[in-house]
Amino acid sequence: MPLSAAADGIDSNSDSRIPGDIVIPGSAELATMVDRGPRDAIVRYGPLVCLAAFVVAMLWVRLQPVDHVFTDSTVVFSGTDAWYHERMTQYAVDSFPRTTPFDPWSNFPFGTGRHSAFGGLFDQLVALIAFVIGLGSPSDRLVAAFLAVAPAVFGALTAIPTYLIVKQLTDRWGGIAAVAVLALIGGGFLHRTLVGAADHQSAEPLFATVAIAGFALAITTAYQEGGSIDELRERRWTRFRLTAITGVLSGVSLAAYLLLWPPGVLLVAPFAAFVAVQFAREHIAGRSLVPLLVVSVLTGITAGLLTLLYARTTTLEATAYSLLQPVVAFGFAVGAPVLFLVSRWSERKGYDRRYYPPAVL
Repeated sequence: MPLSAAADGIDSNSDSRIPGDIVIPGSAELATMVDRGPRDAIVRYGPLVCLAAFVVAMLWVRLQPVDHVFTDSTVVFSGTDAWYHERMTQYAVDSFPRTTPFDPWSNFPFGTGRHSAFGGLFDQLVALIAFVIGLGSPSDRLVAAFLAVAPAVFGALTAIPTYLIVKQLTDRWGGIAAVAVLALIGGGFLHRTLVGAADHQSAEPLFATVAIAGFALAITTAYQEGGSIDELRERRWTRFRLTAITGVLSGVSLAAYLLLWPPGVLLVAPFAAFVAVQFAREHIAGRSLVPLLVVSVLTGITAGLLTLLYARTTTLEATAYSLLQPVVAFGFAVGAPVLFLVSRWSERKGYDRRYYPPAVL
């Protein structure tokens, strides 16, 4: 039967099926679909469109002084720190991926390597971008240009992990509200992320927020995936696949922040406090501690190994790439199994669950 002939017998207010399993909605349903379309689109895509708009707006604001930074002959950085980062970045480009902790022009004529940001991840990231865009041989002008623009980009991108964190706590529109507040913040955050303010501090808010978002994602994924001590003992590794992946990514994000700013090792303290409190809550409720255990161990081990690669001194210094950062990260990884074993021991002994929090906290 021709399609036109079949359609002639269709009631305009009802759904009908024609050969080939094609469903033609009635006129009433078509009107409803048209009415709901814009609302559904706003609900589904509205937050993402708003997020993109805020990121663009934050970048636009931070690029306003661009005429004062780029001249016909050179790139003029703001402040003094940007100049040694320019030297560190240029060295990283020339010797990629190697960096140097020593700057002969700081504390001239003696030089110094006592700055916690010399040759860190900030310089390497900018050098990597310039190295790729410059096809392996970027000019000094290109390196300086990328270094000058990097703070504005880092500042604008901070909106994304901020959105993810608050969305996890509330909803998507709550995340947009948080980004709106972030976009209106001035002071040090705005000043440090303006074009030309090429300092590691411009990237600290982004990387710290990414580390927090990564840890939150790992914890959420672990609880969604679940897991028991029996499955862990029987080595059912596929049961913990997503937990393991997000746990490793959490460790990478934490390590990235520590490699950007070594004194950021203090961020491990609130992570550890959360884990201790959460262990106590889960123990009292009688729920499985395995998801929290796996995430904590993988986060700590991954961050410890990556920061160990950057250690340049065997001392424990917070303001240098030393053994302090990997020691603290490994300590975080060890602390979770200790809390887990105390929980298992108290269960075997038959102690009241209410005694666990004061015992470990």
